[in-house]
Amino acid sequence: MTIFGSIDSNIFNARIDFIDRVPGAYGQPHAQLDVTHYAPEDKPTAVAEQVITFLNNVYENSTFNTISYSDFSDGFQDFSNMGTNTFYNPSLEAITIQGNNGDDSSTSQISSMNLQNAEVLKIAFRYVSSEMITNDAFYIELWNGAEWVKLKAFEYEKDFSNTVKDYGFIRIENQANLFTNDAKVRVRNASNNPNGKLFLLDIGIFILY
Repeated sequence: MTIFGSIDSNIFNARIDFIDRVPGAYGQPHAQLDVTHYAPEDKPTAVAEQVITFLNNVYENSTFNTISYSDFSDGFQDFSNMGTNTFYNPSLEAITIQGNNGDDSSTSQISSMNLQNAEVLKIAFRYVSSEMITNDAFYIELWNGAEWVKLKAFEYEKDFSNTVKDYGFIRIENQANLFTNDAKVRVRNASNNPNGKLFLLDIGIFILY
């Protein structure tokens, strides 16, 4: 279990370094709270909630199946180019998603997943941004067979900063309106700056049945 502080100057950006270096760390929560180096003193309730969640997960059957993992070393792999604002960046080995242009500013899984019998869905990914501006965000969304549903917004200046490699993680419990037999994950850049870029470095999708 790890908890990091987004304003901890002593170990700035230690979370992504830990995930890169430690086998098995990828695909786990690694919460990053809005705290300094003294997380329990800054936000004791938030820290306690993370500890309780971790202990609950330890004592449940938590053998997740890896449904998809794309590191984009040779192209889009399991994901698709949904429009003109999304393209492959070979020098970064990343999917570049530029500007706020709806579907054109997104990438989604090519193949759908059957989540009807799944208990939990986890999504983990590494990314970096450039030229994002105040009030910008990007979204992780799930296709439920009828529409794209927002799972989580990652907000500029709150969840990430430009040019700093970072890690995103989502854990979703079974929901009938989400866990359908035609589910797909999508990443969409909603930057208000046409030049605002999100570089998706990798993404893993895990399911607990």
